[in-house]
Amino acid sequence: MSDKVEVPILSATAMQRPVLVTGASGFVGQHLVARLRRLSTFGKTICCLGRPQFDVIGRDIKVFDTDIRNSLEIDDLIAAMHPSQVFHLAAVAASSDANSDERRAWEINLMGTANIVQSLRRHARDAVFIHVSSSEAYGRSFNDNRLPLDENSPLNPVTVYGATKAAADLLIGQASYDGFSAVRMRPFNHTGPGQRQNFVIPDFAMQIVRIERDLQEPIIKTGNLEAERDFLDVRDVVQAYVAAAHHAAILPQGTVINVSTGKPWKIGKVLDEMLKQSSVTIAVQQDPLRMRANEIPVASGNPSLAEKLLGWAPTIGLEKTIADVLEYWRNAPANYLTQTRI
Repeated sequence: MSDKVEVPILSATAMQRPVLVTGASGFVGQHLVARLRRLSTFGKTICCLGRPQFDVIGRDIKVFDTDIRNSLEIDDLIAAMHPSQVFHLAAVAASSDANSDERRAWEINLMGTANIVQSLRRHARDAVFIHVSSSEAYGRSFNDNRLPLDENSPLNPVTVYGATKAAADLLIGQASYDGFSAVRMRPFNHTGPGQRQNFVIPDFAMQIVRIERDLQEPIIKTGNLEAERDFLDVRDVVQAYVAAAHHAAILPQGTVINVSTGKPWKIGKVLDEMLKQSSVTIAVQQDPLRMRANEIPVASGNPSLAEKLLGWAPTIGLEKTIADVLEYWRNAPANYLTQTRI
């Protein structure tokens, strides 16, 4: 992927201030930090909440272990750091994790976001805030047969995760009316190398690799294969976040942008493509324990606004993404595969 992006509209003073990435130790955060390291058009220092796994040569990287739930620590950090731009990715990102500990999901996804926003408004009011929301905030709006959804569709979440993200999204929207400089990104399903197995594509990939290594009988267990999702590659998604930061100064405060393809894939078709790339013959068995309540049949977003405002469009096909995810799991150590749930 090319690193060519537009020069940001930042003063020389702002360019000397750091860029803050929250959730830098997470799947998407690590890909974003890796991308920012290759760009010279951001602040010279990248400050990370969370410890990403990368080679820090070539950039000034600072890592902080501050918990975004601790409002006093966050306030002290923002006051001292005075960032020019913030990419806010920190979240309980998996629906299964949010369901198992709802209080923690609300504390991190909503109140953690509120802590950062309030501190920025006190100490760095001119900072650009790129907020990563989620397509799950749309929820039941996907059932109104007007797919793919655009950014004006109502937020009507059906999951705990979706509800926490919708609430944080609304918080940012309200703050923007008071002059807070923010762009709200609503990414649809995205995957790639490094994603945990509690998401559908890495789950399939892990099972395929376990079967290829004779660690599992040649049967892949699945949930609902009829659901359709708008899948993206994580490397395309982080490029959308970078583009939003570059254009933020000329976007209306609180702008909402879908990160999507508008071309959903049926889960069964995704699995067929993955099985084609397997080295062994594998049977498919639906597992009732993997079926979701409140399953949305089709979730797809209209990407036209991202193209119009950011000049962004996905560049990596799902077949390539699948191949890279399978390769990631094939390179995983044997003990990781044996200790991972199926």
